[in-house]
Amino acid sequence: MTSEKINGQGYSWIPWGAVCTIFLLFTVYLYVKIISSCNGIFVYALDDPYIHLTIARNVALSGIWGIAPGEFSSASSSILWPLILSLPYRFGIDGVLFPFVLNCFFGCAFLLLCDMLFSFIKLSALMRFSLLAAIVALSPYLPNVFSGMEHLL
Repeated sequence: MTSEKINGQGYSWIPWGAVCTIFLLFTVYLYVKIISSCNGIFVYALDDPYIHLTIARNVALSGIWGIAPGEFSSASSSILWPLILSLPYRFGIDGVLFPFVLNCFFGCAFLLLCDMLFSFIKLSALMRFSLLAAIVALSPYLPNVFSGMEHLL
């Protein structure tokens, strides 16, 4: 099904799909560049994602909110983000890439919400595409994906 009724008119997925595809292609390109420049290891530019991941691992494995096992510490700038990041650790999976994957997902979801709003106010498909492309190109959208932080949540 390619069309759904929003505000009594047909909804075209094409503007969102095109911009989301471009966004993901740029993301893959930058991911490959990061991997190739860091000897095959994905590295976040900030230490904050690693703090969140450490808290997430400790919450998942011991139930204690902190960066040192068995010790509580409020080192996180967010309450929800480490809880979400603890999911892969609950299943025995290393979650280092999980913030990146979540940010890609939330990045596309945010674009979808924007596109639905633009459609609701009856903007043309070309105008919706242009506005979505401007969001990706003119805002710090890609750097936020690679930050590993919760800003796109």
